[in-house]
Amino acid sequence: MVATLTAPMPVRNKVGRPRAFQDEDVYRVMVNVISHVGYSGLTFALIAAQIHCTTSALIRRFGDKQALVNGFIGWLSTGPNEEATAHLASMDPLERIEERWMMPRTNAKNVGPELFLAFFIEARSDPAYRARLGDLGTRFERAIIGDLDDAVGRGLLIATNTKELGHTLVCALVGCVSLWLDHQRESLGSAVHRTLSSVLAPYRP
Repeated sequence: MVATLTAPMPVRNKVGRPRAFQDEDVYRVMVNVISHVGYSGLTFALIAAQIHCTTSALIRRFGDKQALVNGFIGWLSTGPNEEATAHLASMDPLERIEERWMMPRTNAKNVGPELFLAFFIEARSDPAYRARLGDLGTRFERAIIGDLDDAVGRGLLIATNTKELGHTLVCALVGCVSLWLDHQRESLGSAVHRTLSSVLAPYRP
């Protein structure tokens, strides 16, 4: 999932942090690692192997896994990179809504959606992440509402309460993704498109 609004800076540990690599380098690698091993399999060692640094260097920088993941969630909240932003801007607003569910913040092409999406479900079981995830969800919903406002302005949807529709749409798509993770009888893109089309059908001119 991708939001476009700016979020507070990621949570970081105060201990000494070497500067051989940037926090964003770590977070970009985490997208790939999470897409292969999920939250439970995420370790400093796996990240270090791809960053080409030592595990101890990452531990000195972030402190523990909880601080690392909180920082990662905060980074996701800051929105897509320049390439992804331009990609979204080229779409009509309804296409943009669909793409937000399919494109991780890095716009990485090799990210498997199953474990990356399962990461958010699993992380919610830990109270330490709920505030960050709640903020991420709120910002994402606001971005969806902005897309709906744009769609109404362009005549793609009839005039309606976009705030309520946006909330309903997010709830429907979260449920869609959760159910898709259980059976995966179709592609994620197909499941998202079908749900989005069903919810928006009564609002099309």
